[in-house]
Amino acid sequence: MRFFFIIGVLAIHTIGIVKKQFDPTSLTYQIFGGLHASFHFTRTSFMFVSGLVLFFSLSHRPVSLLKFWRKRFWLIGIPYLAWNLVYLMLHGQSPLTLTFYQQLGPHLLHGDLGYLYYVLVTMQLYLIIPPLFKWLQHNQRYHRVILYSSFWCQILITLLIKFVIPHLDTSHWPYLLSHYGVFVGTYQFYFIAGAITCLNYQELTEWLDSHGPKLIHLLWIAVPAIWLYYYYDRFILHLGDIASKSVHQPLFVLYACLFILIILYLGRRWAAHRLEPHWRWFSKWVALGAQLSFGIYLAQPIAITGFKWFLANTHLSTLALILITPIALLVIYGLSFGIAYLCYQTPYLAYCIGRPKKILKTRSSSCLNSAQPCKNNSYNQQPKHE
Repeated sequence: MRFFFIIGVLAIHTIGIVKKQFDPTSLTYQIFGGLHASFHFTRTSFMFVSGLVLFFSLSHRPVSLLKFWRKRFWLIGIPYLAWNLVYLMLHGQSPLTLTFYQQLGPHLLHGDLGYLYYVLVTMQLYLIIPPLFKWLQHNQRYHRVILYSSFWCQILITLLIKFVIPHLDTSHWPYLLSHYGVFVGTYQFYFIAGAITCLNYQELTEWLDSHGPKLIHLLWIAVPAIWLYYYYDRFILHLGDIASKSVHQPLFVLYACLFILIILYLGRRWAAHRLEPHWRWFSKWVALGAQLSFGIYLAQPIAITGFKWFLANTHLSTLALILITPIALLVIYGLSFGIAYLCYQTPYLAYCIGRPKKILKTRSSSCLNSAQPCKNNSYNQQPKHE
């Protein structure tokens, strides 16, 4: 799942950069706006994956609260600090000046450099995951009620964000509430859905195996619906481009759920064939890409900065910009992958992508790649795909 979602994340950012080269009143800009919106399932999907992986890591053996926090914050704290330093230098700040360190503190608190908001959200998730896991374990018979309640709570959150909060004075609100995009509570449904998926994996996958093809057919309705939703926001509600493609909208909750289920289904289909001779090369690539996905995510601003420089120093026609978009995506992915792989192969730099060698072989890191369920739930009778 992470392999495909990271490609979607890079696609969003690549399309967004190219879109800015067009006249905002042009038809091309509006078409790219709809295309941009249709990829906005990746952020919330990553939140789902984070919940799934973290709950899997807790499910197969008891872990003390302090031990969990020490391990997780160590693994994510080093990348968070390191890439804040890198991004500040990308913005032209010299680490030899006092200004550099004066700016570093606020950026560390706010997670507003590059795309580090995701790391800040993950840190908040680490604080609540252990007690949340125990609570869900002890209330397995209420999982459906919990999931449905969380879903409708998420719908309410998106309605408040879209229709109420923009009209309020949030200047005196706590930072995480006024900047809800970096607040863990904003994504509560996706984390809870990941946890419940982990604890009820067998039941869910049996349903997916029988309904997966129908879900794929729904894409013919879902993607055009998102395009129309974007244009409705732009031209009927007169919202800006950013608000119109925001993931914090009711329809995007359903849209993300559909994509999560489809990717889970396709992941299971791939897992059933991944050891076949003609699939092994692809399986190795997917496995490595999944392990490096966090590093690719962190390294992407370097490649994106290079792409922005290229566009600023060339004068491409509209047709050329359209044609270069998929090529740019491949180049950005390749460069980000290369940087992440270099860090991965270098002992100390591996900490900067959260992948020190001694951690790589933990069972939690292979949860999604092998499409295996959690071991301590009552529905787990599925044979391994190894």
